[in-house]
Amino acid sequence: MIEFDADMFAMGADWQGAFDELSDLCDVVYLSRTEGVSTTRLKCCVLQLTKGLRMVG
Repeated sequence: MIEFDADMFAMGADWQGAFDELSDLCDVVYLSRTEGVSTTRLKCCVLQLTKGLRMVG
């Protein structure tokens, strides 16, 4: 968290309590599952967009 200067760490509620030790460094939030939303797919989209931006710049 320090390396990224993060204010918040978010993780799915199925990981509840697993990252509480980070609470000294940032807010730790556990999110409920949203039907029809895949975090794996979202991460892939973000990576693709990031790669595209790097090519342009």
